[in-house]
Amino acid sequence: SGYKIPTNDENPIYKVATALQKLRPNKFGAKISIQKNIPTFSGLNSQKSNAAGVLIALNKLWKFDLSKEILYKITKQIDLKMAKILNLFFKQTPAKKNIVLIRPKHIAINEKWIGARNAFRYFPDLKEIIKTLEKIGAYESGMSGKGSMCFGFFENPINPNDFKKILKRKTDFIWAGKTCNKAVKSDKLKV
Repeated sequence: SGYKIPTNDENPIYKVATALQKLRPNKFGAKISIQKNIPTFSGLNSQKSNAAGVLIALNKLWKFDLSKEILYKITKQIDLKMAKILNLFFKQTPAKKNIVLIRPKHIAINEKWIGARNAFRYFPDLKEIIKTLEKIGAYESGMSGKGSMCFGFFENPINPNDFKKILKRKTDFIWAGKTCNKAVKSDKLKV
């Protein structure tokens, strides 16, 4: 999506792989590539969830058989959000949800800048998009993280073109898909 993902030691996937190597020094390696199904920098912590998934996969691939608790400790040392995501990987979520993500035009919110500020006060288009999602039938809607990606959950599958017509020129990006509802079973994970 045009965003440069770090491929050095700043990348969360690199961090979990090296943490695992330090915990159990070995001569194993892995070439890791990620095919993202959600947009990069959408505010959904997808880099952190990718890293948590890679940790589970490397644990199985390298036959370390580390417990969920140890894997949790590794992620907790790297990033607390990643640790929470890892815990979610081991739980069954209630149901698949149809989701739409919308990024308004000309809005880029810097997490450090927004801090305690109210994004809706500075960017009224965000609130308007969320209200539009509710009018269209979203049973839950809001803003991801500190922004500026808006989201809506729907009962039925979503056609992104329907949103383009409704939101007209207010957006530069619309994505639709499904959430996952399967828990990871580390003892049966295929790699």
